[in-house]
Amino acid sequence: SRETWTRCIGGRRMRSRLCASGGRLVESMGPCVFRFALECDRARIRWRLLSVRMMGLPMPASWFDIEACESAQDARYCFRVRVSMAGAGLVVAYDGTLDTRGDA
Repeated sequence: SRETWTRCIGGRRMRSRLCASGGRLVESMGPCVFRFALECDRARIRWRLLSVRMMGLPMPASWFDIEACESAQDARYCFRVRVSMAGAGLVVAYDGTLDTRGDA
């Protein structure tokens, strides 16, 4: 029902917690909580931002430009994430694959 994801980007760790709530995916990262709708788009899943809370306060979702999608190729989980924020520009961008086979 919950997962913790840890990413290492440029030698820095970025950790978030994910859970399902009310038919939506909720990702908590530090003081920020993002709610997403997951939408199928051909052979991939896109994360569409619905709302943002920062330190418990609602923030305009329009301040955030989040492109996040995932797909599968062979036994690999493929992902691409780009996050920009109004006034700050690009905050984080990463993409890659994870091997889902147990013997890899």
